[in-house]
Amino acid sequence: TKVLLNIYLEEDAMSIGSTIKKLRRERDMTQEQLAEYLGITANAVSQWECDRTAPDISQLPMLSNIFRVSADVLLGIDVDAMDAQIEEIYNQVRELFCTGHRQEGIALCREGLKKFPDAYLLMEELAFNLSYSKDRAIQEESIALFERILANGAEDDNKNLSNEFLEKTSEIINGINSALEVQTQEINVKYENLHSL
Repeated sequence: TKVLLNIYLEEDAMSIGSTIKKLRRERDMTQEQLAEYLGITANAVSQWECDRTAPDISQLPMLSNIFRVSADVLLGIDVDAMDAQIEEIYNQVRELFCTGHRQEGIALCREGLKKFPDAYLLMEELAFNLSYSKDRAIQEESIALFERILANGAEDDNKNLSNEFLEKTSEIINGINSALEVQTQEINVKYENLHSL
């Protein structure tokens, strides 16, 4: 599992400096020319390309226009690649769960959510599998994840399924709480009976 975590969770995006350098070279543009377009020094461009500094966020629209790319490209954000990574992690998690490696699957889900915190597919899988725990704190984590899915705009299918699991997990916890209350009352009655003798 550790190898899979490294494969899927490596940072694979180029730095903004590397991206600027690549785009500038593709356009046969010198650092001086780019600096002139932006009204900055060639040294500033050099610093970006060596990853010593980065452009100010206010310069992203101008850089996007100069290179005719979106800010996502400049920042190394590839939504399709992210979706593919999430899908790969999800498939691996499902395989781990289906082969009885629940703890490894939970660990992979948690790692995936560190990189993709709004990946509802992983969030739901984690919440679902945590709901099987007999540990109350873990069940409450499961409920919190289901509630997060419901509150933060997941797709309707995810919301419906999450709502069902949320209700079932809450019922389980309420049932455990009721059972504990009954046991506590029984113990108190026995204790009182012992001391009244």
